[in-house]
Amino acid sequence: MHRPRRDITDTPDRYIAVAVLVTETQRYLMKRRDDVPWIAFPNQWSFFGGGVEPGETPEQALRRELREELGWHPERIEFFMQTRLLLPFPEAVLEDITFYEVPIAEAAIAGLTLMEGAEMRLFHAAELQAMPNVIPQDLAIVLMHARRDILFGAKPAAPPADSMPPGE
Repeated sequence: MHRPRRDITDTPDRYIAVAVLVTETQRYLMKRRDDVPWIAFPNQWSFFGGGVEPGETPEQALRRELREELGWHPERIEFFMQTRLLLPFPEAVLEDITFYEVPIAEAAIAGLTLMEGAEMRLFHAAELQAMPNVIPQDLAIVLMHARRDILFGAKPAAPPADSMPPGE
């Protein structure tokens, strides 16, 4: 049976909350997903996080996921961005993903317990960009976060008068 084409405005199949775990040296803590065929994106580097359960806010879900995946209770979680993705699996999947910036001290990482995934490591954005096995949407968020001041910083209301070409 052929499933009708999905649209980005449809009700999402899943709501997901994700942690952009970033250290004081602007390195990102990522996990390598297990290499098993029954999960999406096996053996790919990704952020930590997961599905929002009924009755949870995305922030509550993220706090739960960080407890479950790392045994960790972050002090601060700050909204970074939200997006929808229509993923082209054989059965298309529409995900609504909320990304939160979660600061973590490099010294605190040794005290974490990885309870989901094959391994975790710190990376600079450029290192992740050069790797072949990073989930593409997570890589895009890393790059947006690393360049957030340039991309999303305050913009002047209008260009300075002396920057306009003559006659405009």
